Amino acid sequence: MGSDVSVIGCGWLGFPLAQQLLAQGYAVKGSTTTAAKLPVLQQAGIEAYLLQLNPLPQGNLPALLQARTLVVNIPPAAKQFAAETETRHLQQMQALCEAVAASEVQQVILVSSTSVYAPLGRLVTEEDAALGTPATAAGRALRAVEQLWQQQGRFGVTILRMAGLAGGSRHPGRFLAGRVEVAGGNAPVNLVHLDDCIGVICEVLQQNCFPAVFNVCADEHPTRREFYPFAARQLHLQPPVFLPPETDTELAGNYISNTRLTTQLGYRFKYPDPFGFAYSE
Repeated sequence: MGSDVSVIGCGWLGFPLAQQLLAQGYAVKGSTTTAAKLPVLQQAGIEAYLLQLNPLPQGNLPALLQARTLVVNIPPAAKQFAAETETRHLQQMQALCEAVAASEVQQVILVSSTSVYAPLGRLVTEEDAALGTPATAAGRALRAVEQLWQQQGRFGVTILRMAGLAGGSRHPGRFLAGRVEVAGGNAPVNLVHLDDCIGVICEVLQQNCFPAVFNVCADEHPTRREFYPFAARQLHLQPPVFLPPETDTELAGNYISNTRLTTQLGYRFKYPDPFGFAYSE
């Protein structure tokens, strides 16, 4: 295929994504925030650069932006900068977006999250992002960042709103293991496997699908009460104990729809049911 791709953020998702893109014939650049990881990326065949957003870029961003397509995979640092999650992440993305606008990049894939949706308690589609207020600071930050990237007009932007991330080192059996009196047992599970995160990004590139917005979430939505004890037992961990339904006052959760993805892009999930990827790491 030959088209260059730069992946900003070669972590849990970005590193295996870059490896898959290399296997498909792309020339791939990638960034990391730690110098110790540079040789790891280089040994995998990735043209690696150190890049930090503090919140302004520090590192060789111009070299990373010498690419046709940029994958932006930088989540808000909600734990490290809890008090300033929204403002800091928006500052990071404003600086990056301005640099991209002045570069040769022609299209951007922005990895976002379904946390941009307010708690609506129903089936949620891509059109619902403007309704209500996201429940978390990270969700509010990502909603503002999506709008920032969509408002620029020089390059095409495809936004991928990922559901809860699982697979690889993120086994869902650990998410709630050992907890008691857990609320929201009847809420639906919205998860996506790492392999499908990568698969969707590759499909967007192959079909040159820009601009667009897609929810990326497995087809099936078991309840938390059904799924998380099962997942914990697969790792021989103590299953979580949920509040009885009659005492659980938490509002019903969102059901994230992937219909646009499966119809417009024609994507078929490798792991359509979360039970299917809770067996092993």
